Amino acid sequence: MVEWRLFLLGLLANMQERMFSKCKWPELCPVLFSVPGGWFLIMRRAKPLTRVEFDNLDLERWIKKENYTIPAEIKMDSFGWVDGKLVAVDYGS
Repeated sequence: MVEWRLFLLGLLANMQERMFSKCKWPELCPVLFSVPGGWFLIMRRAKPLTRVEFDNLDLERWIKKENYTIPAEIKMDSFGWVDGKLVAVDYGS
């Protein structure tokens, strides 16, 4: 039973990332391809943050923008580097 719940939550997460990526916010890792229903989603490859990078970033301040808030949980594997720019790779509510 738990396996199905986690599977369904994963589909929902993919659908949220697809929806948020349409906002074109520069702080979100771009979705390159997705299938409706959350079955498949491909993003740009991001270089993971190192522990030192994560510890030295003020991510709580980084997610708060003037007109929106980046929907990312503040944990190391939610962020990465794409073309030298910090992006959220795991986002949604």
